[in-house]
Amino acid sequence: VMQVGELRIGCIICADGSREEAWDTFKADRPDLIFWQNNRGNLAADEQVPRRAKEIGAPVVASNRVGFSYHHFQAGGSICVADDGSTVAKANEEGREETIFASYSDLRRA
Repeated sequence: VMQVGELRIGCIICADGSREEAWDTFKADRPDLIFWQNNRGNLAADEQVPRRAKEIGAPVVASNRVGFSYHHFQAGGSICVADDGSTVAKANEEGREETIFASYSDLRRA
């Protein structure tokens, strides 16, 4: 967790999200926002993103690659989830490149 201006930001990458220790760190350090970069099949279908946001009480912006990587197709599905676990913005899940936007104020609901 690092200080960026007035925000405490947590960052994890891909498979680190499957390690409970990463989430335990966020529970202890209480970041204002979490960025989670991924390279997986379909991120938006993963219920872990909203569950973790609600559990920690911090918004999660989880991005996912689109296209082929390591002989697997990554379908995208990046997602912005508010601190209450609700979805604020979600990219398509068909593997088309897409940009999504969410303001920080929209991500803070709880």
